[in-house]
Amino acid sequence: MGGDHKGARASKTSATARDNREWRRGAREIGGRPRVGTRAHGVEMAETSIIAQLATQFGAPGLLIGFMVWRELLTRADRKAEREEDMAVRKDRAEADKSLAASLSALVVTIQGMERK
Repeated sequence: MGGDHKGARASKTSATARDNREWRRGAREIGGRPRVGTRAHGVEMAETSIIAQLATQFGAPGLLIGFMVWRELLTRADRKAEREEDMAVRKDRAEADKSLAASLSALVVTIQGMERK
């Protein structure tokens, strides 16, 4: 009875290992590029697909964490772009306020000069 249990466990482990190998092979194919150190048409590829790398090294949790990091970086980039745009608008507004103040002061001087005549 104990031998049957070990045999069932061994076959289950083999099936799990086989499934993992198949999943990793499929994850490599998702990225569209071979892994580092492999050759494609005689040229060594220096880059790897980040998605395939996360999937093969860390599995589903790696993909989830990778997505969360990517989303955070994207959000930060959007915020930075918005801040730069806001700063440009504020700078333009400040320059417009300065030129308006200069124009108003020149108008006041002109009107005061007309009142004296």
